[in-house]
Amino acid sequence: MRKISKWLSAAAVTMLAVIMSAVTAFAADDDICLFEGECRSPRSWGQAFAYNFNGEESIPFSLSDMNENTKLYVEFVLESEPPEEYVGLEFILYRRKTEDVESIWARVAPADIKDGVAVFDYPSMIEAVGHDDLSDIDSIYVGDTDNELLVKKVTFDIDGDGIGDAPAEEEKSDDKDKSEQTAAADSEEESESGGINVVLIVVIAVVVIAAVVVVLVLKNRKRYY
Repeated sequence: MRKISKWLSAAAVTMLAVIMSAVTAFAADDDICLFEGECRSPRSWGQAFAYNFNGEESIPFSLSDMNENTKLYVEFVLESEPPEEYVGLEFILYRRKTEDVESIWARVAPADIKDGVAVFDYPSMIEAVGHDDLSDIDSIYVGDTDNELLVKKVTFDIDGDGIGDAPAEEEKSDDKDKSEQTAAADSEEESESGGINVVLIVVIAVVVIAAVVVVLVLKNRKRYY
């Protein structure tokens, strides 16, 4: 009886660990938020947001993690109107000059702006820098274009599947509606499958834990008889 009790207790602990791992996996995503709050550009043609990859407060993230689907989302507010030829903000990739390389100050215009959210895509970043190796970029900025700019959130969506209320860019093709329906069906199937898996894990865990409780109760009752 003691061996069975120990075995069931170990099984219960293992199942709980599996549940926690499964929940974590379902909750995980590919969004990397670098900033959330409020920051303003200090002057005309200034930078409202700055991030140094070599800084002490930097997170484990590299531009090398990006791919052709990666999007950068910037939530912002224009507090003054920019010149007509500009949209009010730009994304900047910077590399400092050394003895071996020249400096880079690559300015990227938004690929799309909707409801106060600017979207910058990976191909535009590559085009601005001039090559597809961004590992030597020291810092990135969100700057104004001769206007007052307030930045509220900066988030990289590595796989380009959209973040929060900012969905991925709609496919531009003749079969757009068909593609959207197919994607929705696939997403629904994955969601249902994931939900079933979680339910099965929870049910199994509950059964194991209940068995442990029953065994322990019977064992304690036996001691008193």
